[in-house]
Amino acid sequence: MRDDRDKLLDMLEAIEKIEERTGGGKDAFRRDEMIQVWVLYHVQVIGEAASRISAELRIETSTCRGRTLCRCEMWSCITTLALIWIKYGMR
Repeated sequence: MRDDRDKLLDMLEAIEKIEERTGGGKDAFRRDEMIQVWVLYHVQVIGEAASRISAELRIETSTCRGRTLCRCEMWSCITTLALIWIKYGMR
């Protein structure tokens, strides 16, 4: 069974994988559907791992700038995706 640490490491690894494939700039991102799919897949990994964090950790870290941890996770995923779209000029 995977623990919270494993899930947090999954999120970090997904972020690193997004960063390693998006270094070619927005033109490469726009041209290459595989890069787009790669990024979307890893954003999904982040969201799924965040949604499976244990109730104990959620309670232990129940606030994040006034939001619940669950809302912070969702906000983090939305923000990550928005930043990718902004960085690569997607509309």
